[in-house]
Amino acid sequence: MKELGFTEVRAEVRELNDQDSFLLAIKMNQIHSKGLSALEEGVHLIKMREKFGWTQSILAEKMRRSQSWVSQRISLVEDSSKELIFLVNILDI
Repeated sequence: MKELGFTEVRAEVRELNDQDSFLLAIKMNQIHSKGLSALEEGVHLIKMREKFGWTQSILAEKMRRSQSWVSQRISLVEDSSKELIFLVNILDI
């Protein structure tokens, strides 16, 4: 940080449950990174569905997206080969 000329860094400490921490991680990635591909978003949506038992409606609400958006991304993953999903994950496509 010193190399960038910063003498102070803003930090925020929060106590989060597993669900909120998972959502925050995805949102932070969207804000501070290149963003996720539609396939990667679908993988994360499926993980949340399986881990937390959320329906597509709940996922849409949590992600502040339409249910159609959620459905399309989940379908993209479910319709893709396991090999493609693996390659997207390891090559960071």
